Amino acid sequence: MPGTTGGSPALLRHFTAAELASVQPVPVLVEFQDPPVAVFRAEHPQAGPGEVATYARTLHEAHRTLLRKLQQMGTAVAGAWSLAGAAGGSAPDSLVGWEFVDLFNGVGLRVPGAVVRELARLEGVRTITLDRPRAYLQSGTAAFPPSGSVVRFLVRRRGTPARGERVVIAIMGAGGPPVDLPGVRVISYKVLDTAGFGTAAHIVGALEDAVRSGAQVVHLPLGDAAGDPRSPEAVAAANALRAGVAIWGTPGGTLLTPAQVAGAWALLRQHHPDQDVLTLQAVLTGSARYAVRAHGAGGQGPGVPDLGRAALTRHVVTPADSLPPMAHHLGVVEHQGERVVRTWRVRVQDLGGATSPCRLGVRWLTREPGLRASLSRRGFLLATGGKEEVDLTLQVDGTRLRDGEYRGLVEASRGGLVMRLPFRILVRRRIPPEEAGTGSSAEA
Repeated sequence: MPGTTGGSPALLRHFTAAELASVQPVPVLVEFQDPPVAVFRAEHPQAGPGEVATYARTLHEAHRTLLRKLQQMGTAVAGAWSLAGAAGGSAPDSLVGWEFVDLFNGVGLRVPGAVVRELARLEGVRTITLDRPRAYLQSGTAAFPPSGSVVRFLVRRRGTPARGERVVIAIMGAGGPPVDLPGVRVISYKVLDTAGFGTAAHIVGALEDAVRSGAQVVHLPLGDAAGDPRSPEAVAAANALRAGVAIWGTPGGTLLTPAQVAGAWALLRQHHPDQDVLTLQAVLTGSARYAVRAHGAGGQGPGVPDLGRAALTRHVVTPADSLPPMAHHLGVVEHQGERVVRTWRVRVQDLGGATSPCRLGVRWLTREPGLRASLSRRGFLLATGGKEEVDLTLQVDGTRLRDGEYRGLVEASRGGLVMRLPFRILVRRRIPPEEAGTGSSAEA
């Protein structure tokens, strides 16, 4: 199985000592080091269908290798089901709950807690996530998750696109009446129960199916619970972007109804016909209006769409180092009580405007002692068809700042229009190796 050796204590940080010692089966998602098919395609644009299929089979075989090792440990859980990946077929073992290769390289298992430590030691394992139901919609929708199997994976299709249907949109949520929109093919997925609870495996599975079904836009209103940039659903959503599918309605983006999503997508394609999916998504989120709203330590409400500004803008702000992650999450900043400084590159790109001055600024939507932000440049002349890059430096004082999520905006003003790059970071104290797996909570 390719990849680096597992066994890092960080793999066990979401599990309590009692869970790791339990003989009762628990649902987990195991992610492998090798990238999924969507990343392989993006990094090898010249690869043909046969080469892509061969790579997918390699991922499937790695999953089977894991199952064989678990069988050697004497682990067996009955009553699970299988989900085929991109290359067709599925792992035949009864251990498998889910198998993913398109947007997320991993498997969903039900194994005794005592086996999780052994999983962390296996070569090629990247992350292990406890996949119990969690609240994805706004907090307060339910006091506790219902017992038993809370979510059933449901796909409701309208068949092949009818004449005149130029937008294919996938809707993910808690179900409800069918959505019919003129000129739009709608694929609906029930991934949450009526109280807003769901599992990462159902969301990843729905995302993979939506991409395979030809969705151009995914409406994914999962709230702040999907904010961890290394969570399976965040990884899958980021890789859906790599596959050319827009993801709207995630935290830090804008919250729209399905009809608004379809209309916004058609409008953006009309006004920016030469731009790719990533740029169009950046136009929508960057033109939205953001305001401070209390949400614990994070403290940011969703962006309010401004489609007029999105249609008129001739510049956009995006991360320069990588694809924009789910909810524009820059990652985790860990510390052990010291001051930590991290720097990211930000790009301002022209979308067909005249050469004109552009001024930049950065502000926090959550103001806390111990947070600082700065830009390497405050302004420049942005040429027609040009792009400029600046450094965004964030400073975290571990002696003053409590663990939590913190959000802000990079703002670029040009020609009277302000475009924004919403960003957020997760700050937490680094767990010493000797304390790994001894926490009191299984939550991320």
